[in-house]
Amino acid sequence: LPSWYLEGLAVELESRLTSHGRLRSPLTAAILRALAQSEKLHLETLDKLNEGSIPKWPGGRRPYLLGGALMHEAMSIAQPGAEGRLNQRYSRRLPFLLHQPIEDETGFNWHQLLESSYQKIAQKSHAQIEQIKQQPQKVWKKSNFTNNSQLNPNISPSGQYLIYVAGDYHKGLSLNLIKRKRPKENFLQLKGETILHGNGIDRIAWQRNSKEFYYCRMAPTSHWALHCNLHVSNIKTKKSHQQTTHLRYHQPAMSPSGKKLFYIANGKGTSILMAYNIKSQQQETLVAGEPHVKLSSPTAITSKTLLYIKRTTDGVDQLWKLNLQDKTSEQLLPQWTSIRQLKKTRIGLLFVSERNGVPNLYRLDKTLSQVTALSNTSTAIYDADWDRHRKELIASQLTDEGPKLFSTRQIQSVTPPQVTPMFDLSEPPITTHTNTTELGPSEDYKTLKYFIPRYWIPFVYPIEDGFLFQGSTSAGDPLGKHGYDLGFSYDSLSKKISYGINYFNSMSPIDFDIGYSEI
Repeated sequence: LPSWYLEGLAVELESRLTSHGRLRSPLTAAILRALAQSEKLHLETLDKLNEGSIPKWPGGRRPYLLGGALMHEAMSIAQPGAEGRLNQRYSRRLPFLLHQPIEDETGFNWHQLLESSYQKIAQKSHAQIEQIKQQPQKVWKKSNFTNNSQLNPNISPSGQYLIYVAGDYHKGLSLNLIKRKRPKENFLQLKGETILHGNGIDRIAWQRNSKEFYYCRMAPTSHWALHCNLHVSNIKTKKSHQQTTHLRYHQPAMSPSGKKLFYIANGKGTSILMAYNIKSQQQETLVAGEPHVKLSSPTAITSKTLLYIKRTTDGVDQLWKLNLQDKTSEQLLPQWTSIRQLKKTRIGLLFVSERNGVPNLYRLDKTLSQVTALSNTSTAIYDADWDRHRKELIASQLTDEGPKLFSTRQIQSVTPPQVTPMFDLSEPPITTHTNTTELGPSEDYKTLKYFIPRYWIPFVYPIEDGFLFQGSTSAGDPLGKHGYDLGFSYDSLSKKISYGINYFNSMSPIDFDIGYSEI
């Protein structure tokens, strides 16, 4: 079955049966709205939906985003339980013969359902944009940068440098640096340079002197594991040094004194808020996360106060304040259920919220009590920073080609109107359960138990005056480090047995295969 069916059905089910599936996400609606507004949505034909490697927005989201929309259209027409009946039908059919089962369920083939889905998305997008335009929108100036995606703009304390996370469909993630000679120069009109490449880079933390910055980058630490470790990079030399090993860190944030870093560490089914002493390299646990509760976006407000986001198991993002002296936490803005991407600036704490059904930019004042909206976008704001020299906001805003950097000097408050959801999804069924998750002890990864054959596939071929019998099996460990294929055959005419075995090994940087057969 194609990826758009498998992943699209998973997205449709998680959205229909839970309260926070991807079809309920305002960011999903924003991506579809941007494509529909630019009339690019209808260019995404059924064959493209199966591809996750097309180097063009929305990239690898196609099977999930557009496949989910397609499956929602199909399930909204079909009778309840259609997903089970379709899966059973497809399990008994020849591959690639896709249309008859869905026609029996809905009266339409997949091409017709996709076109119907696009028409409804375009209509809903137009209605949403009309709702958004009921309130004033700000004028944003787009950057000159050509990266496929531009995220997390971060201005140095001196105001001389801007670093942002750039994404390229072929080269992956990188950090791009822009340097200005005069404080009033516009960062987004200058030419930048790529200073490093790496996976897992999501945020940087400037040192107070603006000469160094910290970031986390993912890299293999063994044949079995990828770890995201802390690095420090020097602006002048462009050289980086790894600070930690065999850890899972991300989202670093600098303390006001420049002596400590705060970051999120991934644990067993949880996340942990930690502090790192730069001089002594000692680590300290500040908030031990609960199972399946995600912590993110640590941001130091003062030497005694740290803010962070807690995402609960029901998909609610809450703002919390940690007292660094007695390690006690209290919730802020309890009426807000969507807060992310915290950024401390001279005009207050910036954050993104989907409060009105659209990811917009907001500002929390220095008393941590009053919130004002700073954007009323028709797409989505990802994150932002404040340029104190030019008195303007620099934000990553969604376009029909992905997230790009924009700037505006219009910082007056706005009132984003409430926007209706993109998809008509009823309230999910109410389920009650007791969380009995227990984290077991860790143990070394062993592959031997995965080498026991768990199946045989027989083949029988009639031939003139006899028959040919064949059988095959394969096995391998879940990480794909070892594996083998084994096959044999028996010819009733020659009364001989043929066999072959092939073993592959991915333990080293270069994979190798060993095979032997006798025919």
